[in-house]
Amino acid sequence: MPKRAAQPGDAFVDDERFVGRGWADSVVLGLKPSSQAAYRANWRAYLVYLARRGRDAASVTASDVEAYLSEYADTSAVRRARFFEEVYTYAIRAGRLNHNPFSEVELLKKNEPRAPPAAVTLPKVSELLEALPPPADWKEHRDQAAVVLAVSAGLRLRELRELEMVQVQDRAEGFHVSVRGRTAHSRDVALEPDAAQFMRGWVARRRGLAVTGTRVFPAPDGKSVPTNTLYRRIRTVMEGLYGNTDLPHFGVSVLRATFASRFKKSNSLVNTQFALGHRRFLSTLRFINSIKPVDSGKT
Repeated sequence: MPKRAAQPGDAFVDDERFVGRGWADSVVLGLKPSSQAAYRANWRAYLVYLARRGRDAASVTASDVEAYLSEYADTSAVRRARFFEEVYTYAIRAGRLNHNPFSEVELLKKNEPRAPPAAVTLPKVSELLEALPPPADWKEHRDQAAVVLAVSAGLRLRELRELEMVQVQDRAEGFHVSVRGRTAHSRDVALEPDAAQFMRGWVARRRGLAVTGTRVFPAPDGKSVPTNTLYRRIRTVMEGLYGNTDLPHFGVSVLRATFASRFKKSNSLVNTQFALGHRRFLSTLRFINSIKPVDSGKT
């Protein structure tokens, strides 16, 4: 493929003094090389767009942002806007500027995450733990641990699949799970004592397995459990506790909503936003307000 012709603004963007150059590096850390390259290319294209209009990453206005996104189809525009919003969030934390031009993008407001269909009424995680049957083998133990962690720390399905052993830490102040951000903020969540004790048991068993890899919830080959398989395994655990009538679409989203519902009762919305890994306060507000508790009475 022939090399892309240089565009107006390229020379400015390639200068290390150009404002915004390198800002995306912290956000893409941890992604596979091909994804890092793609995201960096998107950020560079955005900077070139700004340079051609006499702007940079710090002087960009809301109208500049809207004009840039209008050149892409909705799906691509939303993906870029979410990534750029994350880049600006990191830049603000680093003290490079004090505003995020993507925080009020109308396109993102129209594409908020879908609300969870329901949340289990669960005053204490111990109630769920007491209802879990003794696991028949290590895979059932793994599935139960994934459920406990999802309902105790609010992890998404992808976050459960990709969780590494180094991300679960038994510290002096308690058992913590550190979730790495990709499309969401990184965060560190402390488990309550009962859930922490259950997870300690699973982590100890995981370390003793003759299974390669570093995943907390591995497949027999040591790799991540396929998405559909993990969904079905978690659903099987929950149907054993709640049946399939009250919560016919019981997935990880319900466990995440259960966590959010319990967490918000004793924490501020700001803390809840952090615990859920939401990039935008509005996302947390809509998520919390749309939760529909369901008391199945099965535990």
